[in-house]
Amino acid sequence: MKKYKDFIFIAIIAAVRTPYAYKLAYIERGYRAIGGEVCVPILIILLWYIYRELKNIIKETKA
Repeated sequence: MKKYKDFIFIAIIAAVRTPYAYKLAYIERGYRAIGGEVCVPILIILLWYIYRELKNIIKETKA
């Protein structure tokens, strides 16, 4: 169950950060367009998954 709580927490963070990334991209470009900021939620979730897997690998190697 903790795994799902972590995922939901990370998904909420990604959802909150994405509009901020769009705003920064608009300020940088000066016009509305879709670019790399679309990858923000995917990147956050991917980094969470990699962190979790590395933690499990380290735990298994110590045992």
